[in-house]
Amino acid sequence: MQIDMHFYGTYALARAAGLPPDVAKTVATAAQFVDDAVEDAPVLLDDGPFHVPVPSCHPVTSGRNLNGVDQWHVWVPYHFLPGNLGGNAEERLICRKGVEANPAAKGIIALALRQLRTPLGPHLLGIVTHVLQDTFSHAGFLGITSSYNDVIIDSIDIGSITDPDLLNEKTSMVNNIVQLLKAPGHAAVGSLPDYPYLSWSFEYEHGNETCPRRAGSKHFERNNTTEFAEACKRLYEVFLLAGKSGPKSWRYEGPNMEYEDIKQTVFEILSLEAKREIRGAAWYDALRRGEFCDPEVEDNDVFYDELAWLGATDGGINFSPGSDPVLFMQASHVYRSFIHCELLTGLTRTA
Repeated sequence: MQIDMHFYGTYALARAAGLPPDVAKTVATAAQFVDDAVEDAPVLLDDGPFHVPVPSCHPVTSGRNLNGVDQWHVWVPYHFLPGNLGGNAEERLICRKGVEANPAAKGIIALALRQLRTPLGPHLLGIVTHVLQDTFSHAGFLGITSSYNDVIIDSIDIGSITDPDLLNEKTSMVNNIVQLLKAPGHAAVGSLPDYPYLSWSFEYEHGNETCPRRAGSKHFERNNTTEFAEACKRLYEVFLLAGKSGPKSWRYEGPNMEYEDIKQTVFEILSLEAKREIRGAAWYDALRRGEFCDPEVEDNDVFYDELAWLGATDGGINFSPGSDPVLFMQASHVYRSFIHCELLTGLTRTA
């Protein structure tokens, strides 16, 4: 998914579920920042403390994406959460939709809920939000280089797109996919899983005989709007749980809107055939019209601002105790440690 869902959709759904504006803003910014946290160089401040950032993303064209160890530290935990289900190692690494029956999704949600009353709680919830969203768009692919990800390029059909600019953008991307074939995840189909309005299809190169989780089929049809709508409902439910588990300072009094009341608005926004900036604006405009909550003053100024989040001044980052960069970094360490030390070792806790 992209910033329209990770930030703007997250904020709107969090407000609909009853989270206060400041908490919703932190959760949504952390959710998007997962795609922007590329720094990994340790920092030594003048007064002594070290800070060790946790990169949760690399640019698509970065050579580091082909590094096997790096794939386990970045793509597996943050973008292709393993379902941990199946009969062999690669099958267990396949990303599966974060529905109620997915034990891995249950595990990361429980992790976030356990930490909500700590200072890093909203930041960790944002990280988990990003990962949960991506399970719906990235399902069926692995965060490592694997033949399970191989797709027959000529089989990719991007369906009917009426906007010429969007059609040119998608066609150009498909033509360049061959350059990304050895990268992990859904590189073989480019960014097609991340456009909410898109209905498309493709064929995996390997069938059931070598990739048993294909269930005997190589041809797959994806309706992203339906998948994204399912993700929105799931996320709304998580935010309801977060509201009940969060500290009293959140002023949580229950949902502002029932999901049935926002369901149609969500679907209409997801169906919008437009670039990400316009899709993000559609979430924001609906929020300001009162379709997700009775707007408060803070709801009228909701924009993703990476520099403000980092507290950057003169090119520096605010590493003071309790700052957003520090809390995000701490939350990311907690999250990745859980994935590596509990989820992947079979010690997942779901309560």
